[in-house]
Amino acid sequence: MQTTFENAQKGDRAYCSLYGGICNTNLEIIKVTDNSITIKADVGNYEDIFSCNGTYRNNGNQILFWSKPVFEIPVRPKRLVKIQGFIGISMSRTHDTMLAYTTYVYPTEELVKKHGASAYKIIPISFEVEKGE
Repeated sequence: MQTTFENAQKGDRAYCSLYGGICNTNLEIIKVTDNSITIKADVGNYEDIFSCNGTYRNNGNQILFWSKPVFEIPVRPKRLVKIQGFIGISMSRTHDTMLAYTTYVYPTEELVKKHGASAYKIIPISFEVEKGE
């Protein structure tokens, strides 16, 4: 699919988001050079120059297209709920002198201390999960 105007020819039709949005008009290509095209509006006999990549005089984003762009409306994203809490990490020695770590996750620091009795490190956490509908 060709989206720019390197192969445009005199008489081709185009759509400009600037003119189309204001005047609801299509454009006719009336002159083509190596690096620019000249268009004429259906309404008002107005002429203007665009680059071959569809930008207005090589400035900014493409606003000239072969036809009116059609946008797909996205569905509403899933709502996320922010969860905050604390991780408590306990460390203990096993019978062969290796260290064993146990991790506790609770919504408050006090619960980590209460249930993760010997927690030596408490880390605040925050993440988002999908909200149930």
